[in-house]
Amino acid sequence: MRRLVAILSIVSAGAVLVDARGATFDVPALLDAYLRGDRDAAVASAAAVPDLGPFRLRFVQDSPVWVDADPARIEARRAVAAAFLLELTAARLESDWGRFSDLLEWTCAQVRAAGPPTEFERTWHAASHAIAGRARDRRWLLGDNATLPHQKPIVQAPPKNQPPPAMHLVHALERFPEDPLFQLGRIVAWTWGRDALPIRNVRVRELDDEAVRRRPRRTPADLVG
Repeated sequence: MRRLVAILSIVSAGAVLVDARGATFDVPALLDAYLRGDRDAAVASAAAVPDLGPFRLRFVQDSPVWVDADPARIEARRAVAAAFLLELTAARLESDWGRFSDLLEWTCAQVRAAGPPTEFERTWHAASHAIAGRARDRRWLLGDNATLPHQKPIVQAPPKNQPPPAMHLVHALERFPEDPLFQLGRIVAWTWGRDALPIRNVRVRELDDEAVRRRPRRTPADLVG
């Protein structure tokens, strides 16, 4: 019986995907599937969408309407939309972090505007920081002139022709200033770009690492003469 339910879930979510490839993105149907527990199928269907441009637009336009559709459960539905986007970002991180990071920050703004901080918001922030950590995106988390708490602020003109950074982790610290995990995350993110590893897109970095692994290894004897 469970197997039958799982198959039906995949078929149902797959139907949404077919519509998506035809440029009719049924974001509410994906969120409904995620809400009723078909989370893996909903995320897999959205992750298989080849063109993220229309999906990004539909998510911004449709997800608030879906959240507000049931006023009695609005907080739970807002959490569903935020969690769905987080899982989808993780699924497409290797190739599309830059196309999801702005959606995450847009969702962050929706969650912050909803009212006082909640435990869901705290957990959602922690998960989003972990995903950004895989991309080592210091600018998105801390901004252009990141400093540690004991350091003086850096006064510097912002880069030209670039939108202002999200400073996503800073928002979390504003909401949860005493959270030790967020405080530690600030220090860790500050080191990116100052250590031996570059800030990068995960997929690009993996390809570079693979190229390095395939190079012939040189022994000390090879360096003599």
